[in-house]
Amino acid sequence: MNNSPEEHTPDQKAALERLSVAQDNLVKSREAYEKAVEGLDAIKAYNETMKPLMAYYDNGWQADVTTTESIYERPEAAGEDEIWDMHGGQYELMRELLALSSQFFVRVPGEDSDEN
Repeated sequence: MNNSPEEHTPDQKAALERLSVAQDNLVKSREAYEKAVEGLDAIKAYNETMKPLMAYYDNGWQADVTTTESIYERPEAAGEDEIWDMHGGQYELMRELLALSSQFFVRVPGEDSDEN
């Protein structure tokens, strides 16, 4: 039964409107998912690079900074404690991810509430 738009019932028109909105959200979700997968890969790489950096920071970085302080040109890693700032950024990023993911895992499909 392939009715023309003029022959659609009010229920059909309302359903088509909802499906159209869902279609728009589906397209946006696909794009966001691809970006999220790329972002997750970047976060994994970030964590892996931070492990040796923090191990060095905790075990020898300060001694190397002190030993080289009279040298004019040193690597950036010898400067203004950026390693610690990166670690703080990592902590904040993981905290935000945990907060977002916890919303997903405590939500029961079909029992959503708009009371939040």
